[in-house]
Amino acid sequence: MDLKRPSCHEAGHAVVALFFGFFVEGIEAFEGRLRTMCQLDAEDKTDKERFVFLAGGIAGEQSGLGHYDSGGCNDDQKKISERGGESIETYLADAVGIVESNKECFRELRSKITIRAIERSMEMSISGGKNSFKLVTGDPTLRQYFVTVLLPFLAYFRPIGDESRRKRTKVSVTQVEEKARISSVLWAF
Repeated sequence: MDLKRPSCHEAGHAVVALFFGFFVEGIEAFEGRLRTMCQLDAEDKTDKERFVFLAGGIAGEQSGLGHYDSGGCNDDQKKISERGGESIETYLADAVGIVESNKECFRELRSKITIRAIERSMEMSISGGKNSFKLVTGDPTLRQYFVTVLLPFLAYFRPIGDESRRKRTKVSVTQVEEKARISSVLWAF
């Protein structure tokens, strides 16, 4: 199983989701494919934030590989279209900007996804299990890793205001930790 593209894709989704403050439930392998689970239709999110999140997968591929697989974004494009959005490429520049501005976080998350997928694949092949398993779950013991390592990368620039969310402001790590505590975003690697 080649994990370069899927790990870039899911890390891209996750970084964009965290940037916009989506509640990320986890990343899993389901029927042999990786997927990021988050509350896409949360009431406090705009359609544009949803569409940029969905474009985050190909943004991760673009950032990590220098190109993206247009066939690999069919599910994301379908979700955008179902919600009245335009072509996924319309939202790509915003998503790439978010991934690029959080490049270290993206790389770390991509690495963790890849390592965990390989570990779980090996475990499943040894035990004769199925090809669906959790990669990232809500293990509270590793939440500290998320708060101390990954979130600080995302703390530098956050959208504020109603001016098409273009205005940016620096957010302190304390504010990010508080937001993580409140939203109970838990990561286990």
